Amino acid sequence: MSIVVIQIGQCGNQIGFNFFNTLSSYLDKKYNISRNTDNLSSSNKCTEKVEPNNKENVTLTDVKVHSYTKHKEYYQRFFNIPQDINKKKLMKNDLKTKPSTEKLKARAILIDSEVKVIKNIIRQTKGRSWQYNENNIYHEQIGAANNWSFGYYIHGPKAYEAIKDRIKVEVENCTNFDSFLIIQSLAGGTGSGLGSYFTEMLRKDYPYSTIVNLAVWPYQTGEVVVQNYNIILSIAHLYKYSDAILLIFNNEFHTICSSRLNYKIVSFQHINTLIADTMVNLFLNKKPLQTSTPFTTNNIPRLKTRNLSIFQYQHLQQKIEQNVTMQHLIQQLCPLPQYKLLSLKFVPQTSTGMVEQFNFTNWNGLLRSLSQMALTDKSIDEKLNWTINIKKPYNELTNPYQWFISNVLILRGKSISSPVEDHSRPISSSIIPLENSKRNGNISDYYKEDSFSNYDVNDLKLYKYRDKKKDDPVELISSQLYFNYNYTISFPNKFNTYFSHDSYKYSQSAYLISNSTAIIPKLEEVIEKVSRMYSTKAYIYQYNKYGLSNEHFEKIMLNIEQSK
Repeated sequence: MSIVVIQIGQCGNQIGFNFFNTLSSYLDKKYNISRNTDNLSSSNKCTEKVEPNNKENVTLTDVKVHSYTKHKEYYQRFFNIPQDINKKKLMKNDLKTKPSTEKLKARAILIDSEVKVIKNIIRQTKGRSWQYNENNIYHEQIGAANNWSFGYYIHGPKAYEAIKDRIKVEVENCTNFDSFLIIQSLAGGTGSGLGSYFTEMLRKDYPYSTIVNLAVWPYQTGEVVVQNYNIILSIAHLYKYSDAILLIFNNEFHTICSSRLNYKIVSFQHINTLIADTMVNLFLNKKPLQTSTPFTTNNIPRLKTRNLSIFQYQHLQQKIEQNVTMQHLIQQLCPLPQYKLLSLKFVPQTSTGMVEQFNFTNWNGLLRSLSQMALTDKSIDEKLNWTINIKKPYNELTNPYQWFISNVLILRGKSISSPVEDHSRPISSSIIPLENSKRNGNISDYYKEDSFSNYDVNDLKLYKYRDKKKDDPVELISSQLYFNYNYTISFPNKFNTYFSHDSYKYSQSAYLISNSTAIIPKLEEVIEKVSRMYSTKAYIYQYNKYGLSNEHFEKIMLNIEQSK
């Protein structure tokens, strides 16, 4: 399932570039694909031949293209894959055949109100295994003056009209289109204004598509004097047209970079890199983790796999992993349309060198910290207040825990053991009981889901092995020791868990996306500042002259206060 990324403004384009570069580097390394054919030795260029299954003599570069196609289910979510080797017309034994220069092309649209950042990004893609499609780039020359109104009313219509056909082409190029991911900032005029306008127009042109906004919340101390106006106007418009808004807080990521990653001077590049690394782990393929926790359901159909061959079963498992779409996750995270502001917590928050040197990460410690971080809305995994818990009555001063609507937990690490149930049941347990049931003439035994007659000796050994494990995330989650929260609304899919053995940067990591009350204090702080500024009509004339009326602004303020 493919995602079209729309990078808007300086912040959105820088984060988008870091994300695509990190993702391609990780996948190329995982599948042993050379990142740059120019770096190959002269003996490996053009003249060295390999013999693939079709017995054609081709260059290493073409084999590289074939490797992308071979692993396309991992690449095609965010990249357009070059033409397959089998479609190339190559002369047999032609030693002078030039290597293909085709690269992965990011499935992205780049938009900015000035050219400087985009030019720098395009320059940085040279020599890499991927590139942007130059037809998918739009920029102006004059900027947006840190003014939401300027970006929305002036730049927005012109930019969307110029680039909407390219968006349509990218959507049509997707094998299975999943959703739009819009990366933007809430502080400046381009990210906030154009981001709002593009979200609105995409909703009108693609009414049934999933739209997710990854919005960067500026520093509380202020990057721009009118940033609070921009935040309120952006949130109000995104709330109306987006399916989910994942908020990334500069203050929190700055704290992680300085306190946990030990950067002496934290730059925006450090923060953007950390955001990109986190995005890679969020969007890499994953599959549901079935546990016995009462409040954990993944809304995945119970699959009968007993009469499947091993090959069919493995193919089914792969399909299940691929079918965890953005749309599916958003339906779980935002079951009610009036609540769509999401927050993110993750562990570990330590440099990879420290983790590898001391090897102090374990699932029990990671999940314990992550659970308390979300409950107390703390961004870093140190100096947590462990006295706050849901067993005591809520108190704004002494026990101020968060209330939740829904959560999605993503676990990554090779040490995760798949639970033996439903579609994760081993093939041996699916075939033997059926044979015995047929032999005994009692087919009804075949349908006893919880009977040990459905498991063979190997399955029983696996259960004993799991009982001995003290650091199994499946057992930890099933025991309800962690993530046992209070939910404002009672419905089945309130806590959903996914896992994958693919993990970027850390051997073990956990990510919790929450729809909770954590955003309310931050939103109230901004509303209070905006109210004080608007009471004196400070800077509001700058918004009036580009098309925003005072009546419209006051209506937006009212809608924001009602949405809390």
